[in-house]
Amino acid sequence: AGRNVVAHAIGAAGVRLAVQSGVDAIAHAGFADSEPVELMKRRGVWIMPTLQSFSPESATAHGQALVSSMRWMIEHHVPVAFGTDAGVIRHGRNAREFTRLLQVGLSPVEALRAATINAARMLGQGEHIGVVETGKDADLIAVAGNPLDDITAVQRVVFVMQQGRVVRRDAAGPP
Repeated sequence: AGRNVVAHAIGAAGVRLAVQSGVDAIAHAGFADSEPVELMKRRGVWIMPTLQSFSPESATAHGQALVSSMRWMIEHHVPVAFGTDAGVIRHGRNAREFTRLLQVGLSPVEALRAATINAARMLGQGEHIGVVETGKDADLIAVAGNPLDDITAVQRVVFVMQQGRVVRRDAAGPP
């Protein structure tokens, strides 16, 4: 139907079936093995780790296995796009996913790209959003701090612009 499709799949069998069915992205895919991962790479299927949806601590055996699996997928160059389980994670807390992305091996720049350029491309919206560029929608945020030095800065939003219109400006935000 010409629509982007994101499937929720955690294990290898579910990931394999989703990719074979033609999905564009998979949320979670935490325990995929080499066969579906190779298929994802060949077909350009994105992964949205959504790690914040799982145990907040990776100290559990399940959490450690998930982190290891995600690291393996990232090391094998599966394209990553930022996403959250909005129904599982309370709205306003989704920026915590950035910390989890660093935990599985993304650099701060890669994590920010996952949430901007990559997410826009995954959604088929790269022509309109995802980068600051003339002719693109001006959907921007400013944060207190430099997320390249401290990724938790993305949790301290002080300014929001949506389609070129300021919708939030805190006292500490930009002029």
